[in-house]
Amino acid sequence: MDLVDFTKFLVTSIIKENENILVERVENKENVVEIHIKVCEENMGKIIGKNGKIINAIRTLVQEASCLRENQYVKIEIEKL
Repeated sequence: MDLVDFTKFLVTSIIKENENILVERVENKENVVEIHIKVCEENMGKIIGKNGKIINAIRTLVQEASCLRENQYVKIEIEKL
């Protein structure tokens, strides 16, 4: 499972409406993986969580998965669909 699939798995575990989620990898500089999560405006609060705890947990898990496989820095951003 690559980092985008893992990120999508984590996000779809939180949001049950899978058709309103888009997770994509954006090409970036040499050793950086940039992943954009696009969700509906009403679901952004679920992904961010109180004080950003949920998104920080997602970032931590994906970064650790990257350290085990690709050893690249991961940058995750959330956008409105």
